[in-house]
Amino acid sequence: MKIKPLVFTISAVLCSTAVWADNTVTTDTSGSYNTITTTQQAGDKNAINITQATDSNTAKVDQNGSTNSATINQDYYFGVGYSNGGDTATITQIGNSNGNSAAIHQASDAVSNTHSDATINQTSSTSSAATINQTFQNETNSAAINQTGNNGIATINQSYSGAGFATLSQSGNYNTASIDQSYSNASTAKVSQTGDNNTINLSQASTSVIGNNSADISQYNSNNTATINQNDGDNNSVIVVQGGNEYDVVTVNQSGSKNIATINQDVSGGNSINDIVNVRQSGYDNTATITQQ
Repeated sequence: MKIKPLVFTISAVLCSTAVWADNTVTTDTSGSYNTITTTQQAGDKNAINITQATDSNTAKVDQNGSTNSATINQDYYFGVGYSNGGDTATITQIGNSNGNSAAIHQASDAVSNTHSDATINQTSSTSSAATINQTFQNETNSAAINQTGNNGIATINQSYSGAGFATLSQSGNYNTASIDQSYSNASTAKVSQTGDNNTINLSQASTSVIGNNSADISQYNSNNTATINQNDGDNNSVIVVQGGNEYDVVTVNQSGSKNIATINQDVSGGNSINDIVNVRQSGYDNTATITQQ
């Protein structure tokens, strides 16, 4: 039996002058090549929950307001649903005060054969939270989180997969980013943070000596911290650029061979103060280059 595609559009446009909304949208579809688009405008404390079973589905959420939440679930686990991956999910949230929360789940039990794409865009003055989970998939998955505001939290999990491609951008102060690509060879992570007191933690531990992971981290302003772990693999590379003038910290751990670490602090051209770099490499034929100005 062939399952027909479904196109489903929901729009909750709130025109009231009241600042509250408290609207909830929940959808649950089964089948392939389904599309769901949901919009909530000009209200706070709204919630959207989308579940799509099987493969090659598309979900898009737009929310405008504060303290809103959105969840897209395109997971597959054996015995629950069948999926070959190929899903696409996008969440865009715009808020003026308290942070919004967004989560995209595209995990499987390692049987998916096509890649999935997930994107979260958040604009808020403070305390946004974003999570993308793409674990246990055979092919290269793409995850992107873009946050503007202070005290944001961004998490990408692409562990136990064939490979992962993660991009993460945060603009503001006191933001925290975490990327887990452990046990996923040939993964790529690109992180950009602009502001003070930001933190990035990245894990790219390999399943074997294959390695071939790469990390490109840039942090601008001061009091920023970057920690990168690339253990149990060869041919890994790390580039960290910190453009502030003081109190920046970089820690890189690499075990294996033919790994490369390049650290450049204070590319702004001024004199750096109290910057710290820790690089630990075990194995042979490794290279570390550190520049402090």
